[in-house]
Amino acid sequence: MSAYFLKKNLRELGRTPADTAATPTADRMVADAAGSVARRSADLVNRSKWRNLRDVQSKKSIGLSRDQSEKSTALRRHQFDTDIDLRRDRFDTDIDLRRGYLDLEKDNLAAAKEQNRLATGIGIGNLAVTGLGGHARAKRQDNIDLLMQQYAGISQELVDMNRSFTQKYISIKG
Repeated sequence: MSAYFLKKNLRELGRTPADTAATPTADRMVADAAGSVARRSADLVNRSKWRNLRDVQSKKSIGLSRDQSEKSTALRRHQFDTDIDLRRDRFDTDIDLRRGYLDLEKDNLAAAKEQNRLATGIGIGNLAVTGLGGHARAKRQDNIDLLMQQYAGISQELVDMNRSFTQKYISIKG
């Protein structure tokens, strides 16, 4: 309340400003009213400043949270894509390894068949393939010994040494 309105109210009550100015209560009332007005206006200014500041901070925080949300979404998408790529690579590598393993098994089988064919000698290959076991091995060794004596001209001592070595190998392996 301004001093003007306070003086006007006092006149309406039948007092003059000179009468009321002399009393300490009137001075206090004027000072209180002026201080009250000043405090209210200061409060309003402060409130609006704080409200504006809060609004700015709120907008900033909303903007920051939106930016953080977009960044985290982009990061999650990137991690997901990377994870999918890694899984595809692992799957492709696993398939390639399995194909390579199968190719290696085929090569090993072909080599084993060729080795068996060469080691069995003439006419014994069918016995070894059918799996007659020790009998087929012994028969195969006899054929090898016979071939060694006939074609290579090796003496009987070498044939016996070869036979004993083969028997030891068969007993160890078989």
